[in-house]
Amino acid sequence: MGKRKPETASQMLEALNDFFLGPEPDLGTMSSDDLATFVSENRLDADTVFKAVTSALEAARGQLDLKIARQNRLGLRQRVQASAPRHGLRDKLLSQIEVLAGPRLSGVYARKFEKAPDEDLASLLEDFEFLDQLDFTEDEE
Repeated sequence: MGKRKPETASQMLEALNDFFLGPEPDLGTMSSDDLATFVSENRLDADTVFKAVTSALEAARGQLDLKIARQNRLGLRQRVQASAPRHGLRDKLLSQIEVLAGPRLSGVYARKFEKAPDEDLASLLEDFEFLDQLDFTEDEE
């Protein structure tokens, strides 16, 4: 029986590599003398390889640091936006309530706005805006 036919692209590339260059040696099981011979036969410079690996690791660490910093910045930005006072929030709500209840009753409905947290008021304003977008007219068929 012969070798199995490669099924995936990576298996095909590995078979092509083995065909042209021969199978790769298992460097982990080589003795230090065999490894030194392999390095000299293939004209590998350990300093150049070490510098290339070090450079690649530093670049990867830099990318990871940038990713972490970006995530931290986005998280901080979200926290700042969530805790920032919402200017005009109470005025916007009061105008919405005036439209729905009229100017005389709006003060009754909005009497506890000063004590309500901004998050609750923002949620209430979002609800009003959502209701404004809904179409309550019946479908005419």
